Amino acid sequence: MHVDGDEPMIGEIDGGGPGPTDDRLRLAVAYDVTSSSPLELTDALGDRWDIVWVVDISDRSLGSWIRLLPRLGHVVDRGGRPVAEVAADLAGEAVDGVIAFTDSQLHLAADLATRLGLEGNPPEVVEALIDKGTQRRTLAAAGVPGPRFAVVAPGTPPAEVARLVDGVTYPVVVKPLRGTGSQDTILAPDAKAVLHHIAVDGIGSDGGWIVEEWLGELDSAVGGRFGAYVSVEAVAQRGEVVPLAVTGKFRLADPFRETGNFLPHLLDPVTADAVVEMAVRAARAMEVRSGALHIEVKLTPDGPRILELNGRVGGGSIDALFAMAHGLTLTELAATVASGRSVDPATLDSRLAPDSFAYAHFTQAPIDAVALEGIAGLDTVGGLDGVVATTVNRTVGDPLDWRVGSQGYVVSVRGLAADRDELGRVPAQVDEALDITYARAKVPARPA
Repeated sequence: MHVDGDEPMIGEIDGGGPGPTDDRLRLAVAYDVTSSSPLELTDALGDRWDIVWVVDISDRSLGSWIRLLPRLGHVVDRGGRPVAEVAADLAGEAVDGVIAFTDSQLHLAADLATRLGLEGNPPEVVEALIDKGTQRRTLAAAGVPGPRFAVVAPGTPPAEVARLVDGVTYPVVVKPLRGTGSQDTILAPDAKAVLHHIAVDGIGSDGGWIVEEWLGELDSAVGGRFGAYVSVEAVAQRGEVVPLAVTGKFRLADPFRETGNFLPHLLDPVTADAVVEMAVRAARAMEVRSGALHIEVKLTPDGPRILELNGRVGGGSIDALFAMAHGLTLTELAATVASGRSVDPATLDSRLAPDSFAYAHFTQAPIDAVALEGIAGLDTVGGLDGVVATTVNRTVGDPLDWRVGSQGYVVSVRGLAADRDELGRVPAQVDEALDITYARAKVPARPA
């Protein structure tokens, strides 16, 4: 990874991450508990950046991080203060960039960057990256093909909901206007199911809903054993969209919960080029100027179609997989752009053996599971060929709810697969090795 100007080369040190340099940069990170772990961020950035945490220290959800953050950098309190005062503090810190690694902090990071004259996105661009209705309208106005959709504001009467959705062909996907990780997302076969989810079952209704036509799947593009969608990892630097990778997916768990990612992708070159072209077209249509991009693209019979754009590094261990594949993280590249430097994807050499894959697989609970009763077989999973890490995300006694979305997974497994066939066997091998028992709902809370 080359950085323009007088910056040193990044990513040439074995084990990932940039090497020490006398030319350290200062990076302001707008942080809350929905962001990446401060330890992960410090590990990724600490060799090159000094971090200034912009955080509301009165936020009780931070817990022990309140005491730990000062040990991991300088802390600027934003709680109850005008943004102008926070920006003045950051000016005194002489920060080179401002960044956020969670949707909830994107607006603050952009506002601070604007006030400091640093790289960032205008407020309207950030809003389109966060609000799915604004995003769909922006893409449609620019001629980017996508599904028909309807936006349902909070508190909309049932009769009005039915009228709004009348022009959308069923089945439809119903999801919160503002949400991540497939939270509270269902496939509804008819208006009755839409109304029931919005009025009764949904847990993400405070900010409204978007109802959009379900896009058909082109399984042949990935062979049927994998998900018929991918994501494009990219950065935008001074208005130029720079694709970095196309991430493949394992098949979804009902209703739309992710079960994992892998690099490299499985697409043929023509399809991959079409996917990247569509992703770049969408980002340009939204006039994204700066920062990380995680763009989800579905493979349909009519060609690639945008599922959604996110103005941050993707979740689902994608950052870790990128590091396994290239020796540095997307977090580093996002920080580089935020600091006003440029990245050069031509220098991203693969560290994977030919035909091999880096993967992360997530075990999702059955849709009628309400609590985790028992879990065994973790040692067996850890002994499978290629497995490098196993992490438990839920412990015995924890409640389970499919509406939480992809982040409600029980176990994650990260590893290396020698070839495509071995990659395709990963989900079944993990499921067979694990012995998980669940408390089930007497009346299954199935979506739609």
